[in-house]
Amino acid sequence: MAAFNWIVFEDTCPHCGKTASIKAQCHVASTFDGDARGRFCNNTYHLNEDMIWWKKDDPRWSQWQEGGQLVNEMSGSINECCYANCEKCHADIFAVVTFEPVKPVNVKQIGLEEDWPENYEK
Repeated sequence: MAAFNWIVFEDTCPHCGKTASIKAQCHVASTFDGDARGRFCNNTYHLNEDMIWWKKDDPRWSQWQEGGQLVNEMSGSINECCYANCEKCHADIFAVVTFEPVKPVNVKQIGLEEDWPENYEK
């Protein structure tokens, strides 16, 4: 079983067409390890909210990128295609979330899970 966190954001659901809270499961910045604040998994975050993670001077800090695909080496941004659900209709969807060290900053794309983008791992 892999560690994961939750990213919650508002968007239009591709299934019901309503503006809804979308909850996406991400593996970026997720591990069963932790520190005095708790484990670095099973936490809920919103866009532009810092995720709890190792401090920058810790050798494990760079592992935050695991689970994502490098987008911009200069900024260190990562995209991850995440399993997601609409909180209104409970449809199975996906969300491509952009992360910058170490926070979710943007949702690039959402769609039905059956239309998962082929350039991302499931």
